[in-house]
Amino acid sequence: MRPSHNIDILIKAGKWQKVLPNWEDVCEKAVEAVLESQNIVDKPIELSIVLANDALVQHLNKKYRDQDLPTNVLSFPTNNFHSSPVLPQHLGDMVLAFETCHRELLDNENITEFADLICHLVVHSVLHLLGYKHDVNADAKKMECLEIEILANLGLGNPYL
Repeated sequence: MRPSHNIDILIKAGKWQKVLPNWEDVCEKAVEAVLESQNIVDKPIELSIVLANDALVQHLNKKYRDQDLPTNVLSFPTNNFHSSPVLPQHLGDMVLAFETCHRELLDNENITEFADLICHLVVHSVLHLLGYKHDVNADAKKMECLEIEILANLGLGNPYL
């Protein structure tokens, strides 16, 4: 029997429920797709997703990354995924900023649905929680290709076109 994953999702601020009424399904589908792509379906996993606003994300971005501006999503990995014997393993936390995400949707010609954008950002963030980075070009290309593949498996297009 496949273990269940504990995905805690909290709406902290923003108009998430109004703009994305199926927010829980979108987030859970994205997380499960990443775990499946990484063959982590048989290990119990937990993580949290906070659906917030620009103000909260800007505060966290300044506090933890010394960048005084909002961003679409912040990822906070626990960094012990492969070494921890504790089950379920906590991958980490992510925080999404509603206003920044909404602006990105309006500015993006490749993504026309808010749900698709959020799905992509959750996929991106879960990959960060699993240790993927995009600080250098080779890592960025690898992570981007993986995102495109996972999104295609979900029936979504390439957000990087």
